[in-house]
Amino acid sequence: MRKKIQRLVCRCYDEMDYSCTKTALSVLSELFDLKIGQRAAQRVANQSNAQCGLFEGIKVFLLFYCSCQEIKSDKATELCLDLLRTFEKQFGKLTCGALVEKYGDIEAKGHICEKLTADVLYEAYEFINKACLGDKTVPSG
Repeated sequence: MRKKIQRLVCRCYDEMDYSCTKTALSVLSELFDLKIGQRAAQRVANQSNAQCGLFEGIKVFLLFYCSCQEIKSDKATELCLDLLRTFEKQFGKLTCGALVEKYGDIEAKGHICEKLTADVLYEAYEFINKACLGDKTVPSG
């Protein structure tokens, strides 16, 4: 699964020239076979706040996915907060500047945060599978 996510992230950044937010939405949508319209993805990608777009995209995907799985909104919000707390423990501040400074690879051929994005999306995939699906994980095909 890690290799598949790495390929998808590379495609989003290198071929599609997606932002971190759109990359998160696109990769998770493909992994969970859930189509999020381009207009909706663009609206999320255009929002500006201090949180890194990668985590913003994951949060939006998780809320949308929970809705499609008929998980109640308060439970979905709780799952988002749990996931973000997990990421904060692991990475510290979830601001773009702090993450680029700490984890960005200025020597990378592609996007400066490509490796971070792939690693974080793998963890998000694992979290969503466990939290929303239990033992019924999405096939890794």
